[in-house]
Amino acid sequence: MIKKKNLYIKTLAILLFKRRGGVLNRHNSMISPKGYELSNSHKAFNRVNTLISYLAPHKCSSPLKRVGGTLDGSYVILDNLINSKTYLISGGIEKNNKFEISLANKGVLGVQIDNSINKPPKEHKNLNFIYATLGKNDGLGEVSLRTLIRNSPNNKKLIVKMDIEGGEIDAIEGTPINLLKKIDCLVLELHNLSAIMENTKLLQILAKLHKSGLRSVFIQPNNACLVYTLGGVQIPDNVEITFIRSGEIFTPNIESIKKIKLFTRPNTKNMALVNIDHILLHNVWK
Repeated sequence: MIKKKNLYIKTLAILLFKRRGGVLNRHNSMISPKGYELSNSHKAFNRVNTLISYLAPHKCSSPLKRVGGTLDGSYVILDNLINSKTYLISGGIEKNNKFEISLANKGVLGVQIDNSINKPPKEHKNLNFIYATLGKNDGLGEVSLRTLIRNSPNNKKLIVKMDIEGGEIDAIEGTPINLLKKIDCLVLELHNLSAIMENTKLLQILAKLHKSGLRSVFIQPNNACLVYTLGGVQIPDNVEITFIRSGEIFTPNIESIKKIKLFTRPNTKNMALVNIDHILLHNVWK
């Protein structure tokens, strides 16, 4: 009886939705008229172009290296930062801290922050652990990025890595530009890129990073997540991206983009990689 009722409600909802101008996409998901129009508007096109301008990678003066293996949970950073002169702030490790351990084995000191585990999967004498949410404020169960940066050693280079399921927006929003300028390498798992049509916070924090002197040198889409078409442009919902100081970048060419693509690894093995050549080549074409 419950199944019949649910089917009746679903059918009625579809009929009413289509009557009001809604459409079904090829996956039989309902899209509102407003949502459909917005995703294909000039506004969407302009916002996507702005997004791509922040995400598109540059050529790096120093070699890059993927650290922590080749699977999900590994990240691309500057090779010359993998030594005892570097300090790491790492938000989000869950069951995999191979990235952090790999750096610690090379002499990197640092701190790991996660609110989903009581202790790191593997411990190391060079790494402290904070059971908390990495975010915008300091308080019960939460620590801010600005406090962690303030407490980092002034005599060391600084790597910040955040894979915190969208919390990176608040963490960066709550960090003054003068503190962001202390970061030598920033690795982010950026979530919900498709939300730029409803919420401009992502564009605002990317603009803030740009103002602080950080520029993209690597990007790859998360192939386990959805891909959207906004303003006629294909946009992955989640990306892994690496930023470095603007003094270490150059205008890319085809060869440098090929090298960047060599670092791309699938998050899920049994799914195709997402093509983002239009993002990768943006700074080559302009």
